[in-house]
Amino acid sequence: MERNMTEGGISGQIVSFAVPIILGNIFQQLYNTADAMIVGRILGKDAFAAVSVANPIMSVVLFF
Repeated sequence: MERNMTEGGISGQIVSFAVPIILGNIFQQLYNTADAMIVGRILGKDAFAAVSVANPIMSVVLFF
């Protein structure tokens, strides 16, 4: 039986929408961290600075 969004408690529905968003954000931050570590070790300080500047911009783009 299919559940309608207008039935049941609101807390469960909010959690069911929030969990995938939270997991996506966590994975995105892990990717950004790994990217910064790899670029910083292999390509140097200038490349690390470029990745660090680009990460917040990419986060804003992905959030929209």
